[in-house]
Amino acid sequence: MRRVVELALAALVACHCAAVAGPVNVNGCTYSELLSLPGVGPRLAEAILDEHARAGDYRGPGDLLRVPGIGPVLVRRLTALVDFGEVGPVASVRSSRATTEEAEPIDINVASKEQLCLLDGIGPVLAGRIVDYRQKRGPFRAVGEMAGVKGVGRRAARLGGRITVGRQARR
Repeated sequence: MRRVVELALAALVACHCAAVAGPVNVNGCTYSELLSLPGVGPRLAEAILDEHARAGDYRGPGDLLRVPGIGPVLVRRLTALVDFGEVGPVASVRSSRATTEEAEPIDINVASKEQLCLLDGIGPVLAGRIVDYRQKRGPFRAVGEMAGVKGVGRRAARLGGRITVGRQARR
């Protein structure tokens, strides 16, 4: 009985999500689009994009099993929410994280939680802590101050030129 309820709930969620936003093309979607799928968090979204970049287009639901962290239960849950349209060469598919690394640095004094999640090693929990820290103590005066946020530590140094504190905070 529990299995029937799980499948019915999964089908209901799938129908609702597909009706609202349409299926997500896992061969050409962004990191943010993957995060909108039930059961897909930051690490799994990144793993899906990394596996696509490594091995090429996903041809069907079974190909998602090659992603570390995805098992048969999640594949069944995602089947109605994703499609597998081809996008051509692997090089044309890039994650939002990769694009962020090449773009202008993110100003940590004005970035939203969602923008902070685009940085390697920063998930929703750390992003929330950074925003809370900033709201309680005011703007960061230097990038290194971000190391004072619980859980960030050495990650601040790894983010290097991908983050900034903006002009107004440096004065």
